[in-house]
Amino acid sequence: MTDNYQALITIPATDCNFISTLGRAGNDELTKAEEYLRTHPFANKTRLKAVQLEIRKRAKKE
Repeated sequence: MTDNYQALITIPATDCNFISTLGRAGNDELTKAEEYLRTHPFANKTRLKAVQLEIRKRAKKE
């Protein structure tokens, strides 16, 4: 099993593995990834937006 957090902060946002990891990641992993990506914005803007969008989607469902 892969580490979802590590995948979210390293795999390019356009990669199909990143997209599938977004669906598999738990809420705590998404939050942790968002915090990391905010503090390290260089070359992470697209990833950050994708993670934030997933967090908003999940919040709407609840």
